[in-house]
Amino acid sequence: MHTPWLDLLEPLRPALRGQRDDHGHVGSLRWLERKLEERGANPHAVRNILYREIGTPEDKLALFGVLRELYGRAGLTPPEPPEGLEGAAQVRAARQVQHLLGRQKKRAYRQFLSGVRARRAPKLVVVGRGGVGKTILIEHLEAALREMGAPVRRLMLEGEIAPALTRTLELSGEGAESLARLHAGLPFAVQASIQAEVARLLRAGLEGGALLIRVGVGEGTVAGTPPRNAAGESVSLARWVWDHLFLPLQDSPVSVLLALSEAREIHPDYAGEVLTLKPPTLEEARRFLASRLPTPAAEADRLIRQSGRNLEQLALLAGLSSLSQGAKAADLGTVMKDPEARALLAALAAAIADDENSAPRFAVEGALGKPLSALPEVYRSLFEETSRGEVRVVSRDLLPEVRRLLVPAELASAHRRAANACAAALEEARVSGRTHEAAVHEERMLAHLARAGAWREVIDWVSRYGERYGVLADAWARARRQVHGEVLESLARVVAGYYAALGQYAHPDARDALSVLLESEDVGARAWARVKLAESAVDRAAYDAAQDLLGSGDVREVLAGAPGELAAAARAEATLVQAALARWNGDLAGATAHVERAVQHAEGADATLGARVRLWRGLIYKDRGEWTEALGDLSSVSERDPLLHARARYQEGDLRLRLGQPFAAAAALREAHHALEHAGAALEERARVAARYATALRRLGRLEQASAQIDEALRLAQGTDAVIRARVMSERVPIALALERFREGLRLALEAQRVLSSEDGRRQEAQYRAWRTSYRTGLAYVARGLGIPYLPPFPGPQRDHPDLMAARRILGALLEAAWPVVAQADRYAILATDVLLALAAAEPDAQMALEHAERALSMDGNAYAEAQVRATLADVCLRLGRPERALGEVNRAHALLRRAALGLGEARGDPQQGRPDPGVTAALISLEARALLAEGGEVDATLRWARAALEDPDLMGFRAPVMRELGKALEALPDPERARAALRAVFPELNAFELRWRDALELLV
Repeated sequence: MHTPWLDLLEPLRPALRGQRDDHGHVGSLRWLERKLEERGANPHAVRNILYREIGTPEDKLALFGVLRELYGRAGLTPPEPPEGLEGAAQVRAARQVQHLLGRQKKRAYRQFLSGVRARRAPKLVVVGRGGVGKTILIEHLEAALREMGAPVRRLMLEGEIAPALTRTLELSGEGAESLARLHAGLPFAVQASIQAEVARLLRAGLEGGALLIRVGVGEGTVAGTPPRNAAGESVSLARWVWDHLFLPLQDSPVSVLLALSEAREIHPDYAGEVLTLKPPTLEEARRFLASRLPTPAAEADRLIRQSGRNLEQLALLAGLSSLSQGAKAADLGTVMKDPEARALLAALAAAIADDENSAPRFAVEGALGKPLSALPEVYRSLFEETSRGEVRVVSRDLLPEVRRLLVPAELASAHRRAANACAAALEEARVSGRTHEAAVHEERMLAHLARAGAWREVIDWVSRYGERYGVLADAWARARRQVHGEVLESLARVVAGYYAALGQYAHPDARDALSVLLESEDVGARAWARVKLAESAVDRAAYDAAQDLLGSGDVREVLAGAPGELAAAARAEATLVQAALARWNGDLAGATAHVERAVQHAEGADATLGARVRLWRGLIYKDRGEWTEALGDLSSVSERDPLLHARARYQEGDLRLRLGQPFAAAAALREAHHALEHAGAALEERARVAARYATALRRLGRLEQASAQIDEALRLAQGTDAVIRARVMSERVPIALALERFREGLRLALEAQRVLSSEDGRRQEAQYRAWRTSYRTGLAYVARGLGIPYLPPFPGPQRDHPDLMAARRILGALLEAAWPVVAQADRYAILATDVLLALAAAEPDAQMALEHAERALSMDGNAYAEAQVRATLADVCLRLGRPERALGEVNRAHALLRRAALGLGEARGDPQQGRPDPGVTAALISLEARALLAEGGEVDATLRWARAALEDPDLMGFRAPVMRELGKALEALPDPERARAALRAVFPELNAFELRWRDALELLV
């Protein structure tokens, strides 16, 4: 349907194309809706009016007023109103008059408008004490003038008037540079000259429209200077307005209304008409309130008494009551015309973040600049205080609208004050040792600083105290609009570094930040950006692309020694990428050389880069099997950078698992798991850590917790990198086997192999994970062939089984494939040891099993690995009928296990460090009891010793399998009656059971 309203809109489209402001594309439907909302009209009426000519007269008048202003903005001839709109304007004007209480206000309204319509450029002065309705008169005049299509400017002058002057100058298209030059240190004559220039620019920008001025009570200032006349003398604010605005416009085509509070403020040379406004009568106040807020008569009279028949106060009370019952744009606009309410709402809008319902009281009071208790009682309906010392706004829906109505500088100032309050709270929390509270205050402070536009302070803070950009989710988009040059490049490095640390190289903000750096004139900045792109290429296994980026001219220049702080950082970062490439290619010697150079390059760099370099060196030392050096570097990464600290704790936990310290490992992995989640790390990284934590829990015998943790890891891994998904599925296999879910274990292993077979990028990593999965497939067949869960003790078989044959075939082929690379890295040596021990467990021929175990013993492993091998040797010796040698191996294994638990020095003073691996300990208790029984020792003494040993809480998860093996050993004794007597003596609670001893003892737990 074509309408006259669309004809009005058509000429504007080409004239306004490409123009934007705070409301979006100028002239768009969304822009028009926001403009109608500003004027108190219904924003949803825009489409109905434009396309269907349906809408109230008020909404149509408001829309036409906006369109008429756009015509003027575009330099087009003002349009004629659509048919019937002039009559609507007259109806609207008549309604407006009804809201003006008192004969003089109605007279002033009609007289001024009629003068404007007749093009007489009226000049009118009204006088009345505070609360008689001067502001309401000006609001109604402004609305009526806009509907008439007349350009209108409003100046509400009270206190510091520079912001009001600046807004008016900007609306008129004039600059406010003169005001920026004004300050109290200038000579009085210069101050007066600048003030006069500002007034002249303001008058020049009016272009024959209307100017509505209200002068408040009290002293005023202009950019911190007293109002001055042409002679440089200090004058009242009212006199300044007379001298600089009203009288100079006396003979101009500009219509001017001046509202004063006292008759003595009238200029002695003014001979025109003055209308005196009086307070409303009680009945008038009731009618006024009823038009704005339907309320019972008793409540209306209470509000009228509270306001003292002050119309501004009455309008504020009505607005506040409306807001508490459900916010409307018009109500909020009315409330925000009150300076005190505006300041309070600005403080609440600054202190309460978008995703919050409340904010700490100190933050709100900081943003406000005074205690909430200092506010008059009338304003307390805007907020509520919670029992936690927090403050919440009466309705969260208000805050977005408040932010829209505030001048950006007002909101920025509130954020600045809130940041100062948070900084004070942060310092107090630090001094008191409340670490978590301090971190919360730090995040709030940084968020407020960013929203205040204090970007340099944000950058300085994260440079000094670690990477905290994560709390500034929307910072980059705002910074792009607000800052340029060196500050923008510094923030770009923070943004790109943050997303790179998370592994989110493809994030739009990260890409945009890198594009800023790539266009820099600083070679160090360009090189740093290319190094981050190379990191991204390594992350997605595009190793050739990474090498090409490292070979670019910018990177070669910084590697050759280009000067500058950022060039030095780029040099260290580039060398780390070279180390990563060498590591992925299996060149640990080359990786070590590169990382040592990176350490040298990072000397004197920021702490975050130094921590990254130490983390990488610790990782490479770990690959090389240099445990002491690895732990030294990993444990040196402090909590100052939570993300790097979490990664170091993960690597440390993984290493301690290898070294036979599962309690300390579980603690480190749990800490890393929670820290990565809190930091918002990538899902694949969190999945990898969660899976390793699940393995640590399995090693501690906590199978239910391990199962829940591996389920979480699988959930996190969905949709991530193929190698990560396969790794998590593979790591779930031993947990399923420990729970006797043999079929599930085989299914998981098969699925992991399928996923890995489709991976083309990380060939070396995929190959290792495929070997690990093959090993676990073999384990699944061993466990099912033995008919017992994969949980220590895990003794070898007395007879063969088809599943054991399948296991030996799979494990043998794996050992043959992996053996050539055993010497390349520690993980291959550990894999070979694990395969040999699994072959021993799958071999019914005890002599052949002994060969596998002795071959494993010949490998150069750590104390924990040797303890595991000697435990297997003890089991094989028992199968060969050599209990005496078995006891010797058990004793050696115990000593090695204790040494492994004590490790390479206490880690972080952790008291759990000295607790030996409970699974191997349980296996050794079982082996020792079996050897003692096989030697013909006292049965009851052996059982009592074993039962006492199993009272250790650390062994809770392994008691059942140890008891099972004790029962099997008792069943194999040549004198069953002697065994039965000992069993009844040590375990009297079993006397009533008819189960086999192995089952009865296993179920006893």
